[in-house]
Amino acid sequence: MTPALPKRRFGIGGRLIVAFLGVGLFAVGAGIVGVISYERLSKELAAIAREHLPGLASAARLAEASARVIAGMPELANAERRDGYERGRRVVGERLSELDKVLAERTGSGFDAPQLTAVAAEIRRNLGAIDDVSGRRFTLAERIRGVSEELRWLQADLIDEIEPLTDDARFNIDTALGQIGSEASSAGKPNTIREETRKSEALMTLNAQANLIVGLFGRLGTVQTREDMEQTGHVIGEAVDQLEVEAKALAGWPDTITVRQITQRLVGLADTTTGLPGLKRSELAALADAQRLISESRRLVTELGSLVSQEVQRTEAVAKEAADRSAEAIRLGRNLLLAIAAASLLGALLIGWFYVRRHLVARLRVLTEAATS
Repeated sequence: MTPALPKRRFGIGGRLIVAFLGVGLFAVGAGIVGVISYERLSKELAAIAREHLPGLASAARLAEASARVIAGMPELANAERRDGYERGRRVVGERLSELDKVLAERTGSGFDAPQLTAVAAEIRRNLGAIDDVSGRRFTLAERIRGVSEELRWLQADLIDEIEPLTDDARFNIDTALGQIGSEASSAGKPNTIREETRKSEALMTLNAQANLIVGLFGRLGTVQTREDMEQTGHVIGEAVDQLEVEAKALAGWPDTITVRQITQRLVGLADTTTGLPGLKRSELAALADAQRLISESRRLVTELGSLVSQEVQRTEAVAKEAADRSAEAIRLGRNLLLAIAAASLLGALLIGWFYVRRHLVARLRVLTEAATS
């Protein structure tokens, strides 16, 4: 029968080693927890520095670029001359290019915003349509200003032509009246007086009608609605009809040919298709198209501002989540270290009291008493 093997028991040295190893394990655990916590924290901080801080900076540039685009739009809407429009359009184009650059940078950094890109592209297309309409509108406005300038010269030329003719008629009437007493020449004087009186009346009436038409043309150049234009055009048509009647009354006097030529030019300028009314009608149509496109542009820039605000808020929310995760990692690591420190202290007390004092010290005391007895 094989004898049973004796149980191996730890001696005092082994037990002390086990006790100190137990305490040391708490310190090792605290170190491992600290390393893991700080590793997690460093990853979060690296993510903030690598992704979220550039995103916040890009969002700030995006907000600034969109605000600059929005600020430049009223200058286009209020431009009255081609040079002012081209200056404002150049500024808005540069700011749109800056906005496109910021959007491209955000897309390359992982902050893709397809809605913003689509709205920016729509604004650019809308501006192209505004360019076409504004070019047509400014061309018509320049032609209208040219016609207005021509009208001023026509009016001045008409006055210069009519004044000497009326003076001649007055002189001829006075001469005829002065010669009525002589029998040799009194027979034809009533006809002369009658003809010169008719001529003078026709010239004065024509001059009044021409001045009326020039004044109506001036009002036509300032109307802003189609209703006002149609009403003014109707009055101009009636005045032109009367002007033609007066011009025909002057056909029998050869010295009024220049007056009749000026009158025909005024009639041509009053043509509803090729004259000033036609130009004004086309300008009002172009102006209506421009206002419609500018209203659409206002809607687009309002939408752009709203989308930029949402994008900035989204970027800030993502950065805040990363900051919260970093704070949570710090808080968790601190709590774990405090818990391990408390557990280490409690474990040292328990080992010292229940193991070292009650077992090791008690046995040493028994051995000491046995050795001294």
